[in-house]
Amino acid sequence: MMCSARQPDTANGLPALNVIGLMSGTSMDAIDAACVRVQLSTNPLGLLQFNVMGTTTVDIPDYVRHDVEQLINQPTSVNLSKLCKTDEAVARCFAKVALALATDLENSGIMVDLIASHGQTIYHEPPKNGQNGCTMQIGNPAIIAQLTQIDTVGDFRPRDMSVGGQGAPLVPFADVLLFSDDTKHRAIQNIGGIANVSVVPSRQSGLPPMAFDTGPGNMIIDGLMKRLFAKPYDDNGQVAAKGRFDTALLGELMQHPYLQQPPPKSTGREMFGDAFARDLLLDWQDKISDEDLITTATHFTAISIVEAYKQFILPTIPISEVVVGGGGTKNGFLMRLITNRFKEAGIEVSDHARHQIPNQYKEAVAFALLGYAQRFGVANNLATCTGASEPVVLGGCWPGRVNYVLDTLPEAQASHVTLA
Repeated sequence: MMCSARQPDTANGLPALNVIGLMSGTSMDAIDAACVRVQLSTNPLGLLQFNVMGTTTVDIPDYVRHDVEQLINQPTSVNLSKLCKTDEAVARCFAKVALALATDLENSGIMVDLIASHGQTIYHEPPKNGQNGCTMQIGNPAIIAQLTQIDTVGDFRPRDMSVGGQGAPLVPFADVLLFSDDTKHRAIQNIGGIANVSVVPSRQSGLPPMAFDTGPGNMIIDGLMKRLFAKPYDDNGQVAAKGRFDTALLGELMQHPYLQQPPPKSTGREMFGDAFARDLLLDWQDKISDEDLITTATHFTAISIVEAYKQFILPTIPISEVVVGGGGTKNGFLMRLITNRFKEAGIEVSDHARHQIPNQYKEAVAFALLGYAQRFGVANNLATCTGASEPVVLGGCWPGRVNYVLDTLPEAQASHVTLA
């Protein structure tokens, strides 16, 4: 579906747009919205203008989260009525957040041109053994467009998978635009429910970017916290700080086959979600304390991230800086583990704020950039990161405002119209 795009200014590149990016990650705790004023040059492709205009976060209602979790946890017995109703409920939540931010900006004289919504992933199965992959995000963009009356881009992942890609990670497109440096090799590490990295080599090196999911982020920790302590997450790592990691359990976790799989690769709740936490408790709850389980899960996240660098990145790209963002940055215990291990390897650790990007809103910003690119037909997958066979334009666009209405057909034409 096509939106009417502004014609490019060939002298300076594409027109500048104010784009709201919407993101709710695998943790499903809230919807982040970031409005970005962005303009891309076309030769070479790069940022001419970038400025974060406003941000907001709204918690996802408990009843909506519950319905989404039911769909995710019962993939082989989905109730179609429940799926349709949850799809609409999620879309209305996303629209409400976008409209609130757009209204605040409009009151300050800033008009929003476009919304880019990631949606909520309920199933993602990457290609395997020569078989096609599949993916589904709910939160219908058509509903967002109608409720906000703003053109809306969504449904980003399927087209990458149609050309053999993993459909993930998609954020590297934004990471290359935002973090490229002439001489420095950077890695952009996000820690959400799943942890993922974008490797952005220096411009002078001529090396292609790479990206992949390193493994679990907060997902296992959160799953254990809900079962053991009736809390949604480990606030600042306070529980993990009280325990000790169990060597045997940590060794078992580090043998997970996903960690040995070379990139490109992606993962999600299907591998490290609710069932993983449940089985972990069944096997280990009687052997070690609850605090030790949280501590060990936190070490597992930290070590799996750093080991992914040692195994798949550092042998070919000598990273000098890791920029860390995502919800995991709020876990002080986890961040200390990661920072110390990277420092041992001589790698500096920084955050997104140092690069004028709010830590919490990095992925919302990324989808704003992905949506902007879709609007002008710019290929916004990075094939070296997703494993796709070619660059493609990700996403579809749903117009927000009605420009023309067909009231009646002239009599001369109507006489030739036959309805089956």
